[in-house]
Amino acid sequence: MRWLKFKSIQNKIVFSVLAFMLVPIAALSYVKSKNTEAVIKENTVNMAFSTNQQITANVQQIINSVIVASNVVAMDAEVKDLLEDDRRSNPFDQYQKHRKIVGKLTSALGIILKFNVYVTLIDSRGNIYTTSNMSLEYGDMESAAAASWYREVMAMNGRILWIAPHQNYIAEERQSGKDFISLARVIHFDQGTASKAVLLISIYIDEVERFIERSMFLENEGYAIINTRGEVVLTNRKMGELGGEDLAFLLERMADRHQGDFVMDYRQEKMQVVFTSLNNPGWKSVYLIPYDNLMKPVRQPERTTVFFLLFIVMGFTAVLVYISYAITKPVKKLAAQMNKVKYGQFNVRAQAKSDDEVGVLAHSFNHMVVGIERLMERVKREEKEKKEAHFKALQAQINPHFLLNTLNAIKWTAYMEKVPHIASMVETLGKLFEFVVNKRSEHVAVEEEIEYLKSYATLMNIRYNRELDVQFHVDPEILKFKMLKFILQPIVENAIIHGFSGRAENKRIEIRGYPSGEDVVFEIRDNGIGMSAQKIGSILAENQETTGKDRITGIGISNVNERIKMNYGANYGVRISSAEREGTTVTVRIPKITNVEE
Repeated sequence: MRWLKFKSIQNKIVFSVLAFMLVPIAALSYVKSKNTEAVIKENTVNMAFSTNQQITANVQQIINSVIVASNVVAMDAEVKDLLEDDRRSNPFDQYQKHRKIVGKLTSALGIILKFNVYVTLIDSRGNIYTTSNMSLEYGDMESAAAASWYREVMAMNGRILWIAPHQNYIAEERQSGKDFISLARVIHFDQGTASKAVLLISIYIDEVERFIERSMFLENEGYAIINTRGEVVLTNRKMGELGGEDLAFLLERMADRHQGDFVMDYRQEKMQVVFTSLNNPGWKSVYLIPYDNLMKPVRQPERTTVFFLLFIVMGFTAVLVYISYAITKPVKKLAAQMNKVKYGQFNVRAQAKSDDEVGVLAHSFNHMVVGIERLMERVKREEKEKKEAHFKALQAQINPHFLLNTLNAIKWTAYMEKVPHIASMVETLGKLFEFVVNKRSEHVAVEEEIEYLKSYATLMNIRYNRELDVQFHVDPEILKFKMLKFILQPIVENAIIHGFSGRAENKRIEIRGYPSGEDVVFEIRDNGIGMSAQKIGSILAENQETTGKDRITGIGISNVNERIKMNYGANYGVRISSAEREGTTVTVRIPKITNVEE
């Protein structure tokens, strides 16, 4: 049931109820179907045996008729006398003798119903008597004696030899493919020189087939007669030409059995096979029924039952889905509201319309969300107050070492330059102090921040013996917008102190400002030593003020980044792009703001 873990409660209810309902129904239907199938199969197999026995009886009737006809000829004393009489040597007497014998043979045909039958008698002198008015393949004694069946019947000493299938020996029908079922036997005489003769009675195989099909209705069933040598005597159209592996399989399954049944695949179709043996001459009558025919009485009721069950299940499923939806709908709505809270939306409320467990849960959820919302507002307010207090504390601090170093630089400049630039330096320092100390608002105009940054850059250039080349490229369009105070100065300060470590000349810093859609972007780019990705991560991650004798304030880059995100949102802040020995570019993105409520 692991797959149910990934489904909704509604699906779990529907699938579980359907499973508990459908499994017993399916099991009972399967058992009932199998039992019905077994009963139908047994009844159908019994009917198949009856049909095959009827086929066997029809073939046996023809066989018996041929045997009786052969007995009539063999026991006819006049025929024997005529065959033994060798005194008629003139042509007329021979003609009379031949006519009488053929007449006797013709009279024997009446026993064999209404089949087209040929009777042939070959005596030991080589005389051939036949009821056929066409020429025979056995036109003389020499050609008859050469046939394999002739030699075989001569060795059987009067016993009956069945030749089936027997190739057509009528010369005019040789190419027709209409073979015979033939009986051959030797007739013995008591005296005379002609001691014996061979009797041959032949019936067309297709005559036998038509007789069987006239006597019974066979639509999709197949049947075959197989002789004792394993040769196919006849088959119907459904059966087709039987041979190869199919015939070998049949012979194997029927070996040493008088009758029986089994299932086989015949020409890619599943067949139920029943077989029965003929008493004489021991042939097998094989009857094949397509397995689908057996199951027809089962399949239709099964389909009706399946359609009925499907209809019931579909109706039940529709009702079940509706009920489960009604039960789980409040839960789904509550889950959706919880998901919103997961992503920071604390102004949502769940609808609690019922007094059941879901209603209680909704009330508890609403109470929890209100508490979390109040707590988040308080934490945010306290955090902002803390940051503001911390920033103001840092803002109020002026590094004494910075003052000493700067004043010392001014002093030595005054000595060396004989006071040409002291007034300008003092004026610049005064502007810087005025911006830091007197501007109490957290937001200033971009123009003011740039002016402060220029003052700071001028002082730092004096501090480093005019080794710095600081360039400003600020689009006038952005000067009117408001921005947080002390955002750019810590970044420039970090570039001067750390970016040019070990470098004596050609120290260049470029400060660019330009609009970008609804934002204002500043880029502070230096040609210093650069830094690794690991160092960039540590600069943005550190959350403490930075101190040092060369710093004007303790505001670090991470502090700048946090202030921007806290005031403007997560989409704004500081991004550092650098590589070792390739300089550093710090990008600051803030929104366009014209009015700020302090």
